[in-house]
Amino acid sequence: MTKLDSFIKESQRLSPLAMVSFERKTLEPLTLSDGTHIPQGSHIAAPSFHIGHDPKYYENPDEFDGLRFHNLREKEGGGKHEYVSVNETSLHFGYGLQACPGRWFAAIEIKLFLGFLLIGYDLSLATVAEGRPKSAIDRFFLYPDPAKMLVIRKRKIN
Repeated sequence: MTKLDSFIKESQRLSPLAMVSFERKTLEPLTLSDGTHIPQGSHIAAPSFHIGHDPKYYENPDEFDGLRFHNLREKEGGGKHEYVSVNETSLHFGYGLQACPGRWFAAIEIKLFLGFLLIGYDLSLATVAEGRPKSAIDRFFLYPDPAKMLVIRKRKIN
């Protein structure tokens, strides 16, 4: 299951649900340690999409490598690279005290659903020659391109 775990984490790293995480509105003025002033009522967020595409954190950050986190787990050990782990470069389940307490349940549900799809259905793009369709962006959210078609056929199991 570590390879499936890695595949899901890599997919979410490259194509997260949103460009930012932890969007918050300041309730009072705030001055950061470097002197930056943030006025009351400002909306602030962490740039999770850009962190996931930053070569400072990931080798070949714009390339999909389904085994990226599996290989890191093999090399470094520990749980830092598990899908449910949260750290400064993996913000899809939050971070620190704000981390999602149900992320283990969510991860199991995602893995079960993917297993169900892969066992029971054949999935393909209607126009394979173009490769993976670019994501559509609406404000801070990423969506599959609505103009592209995904073909889903129930498998015939003998």
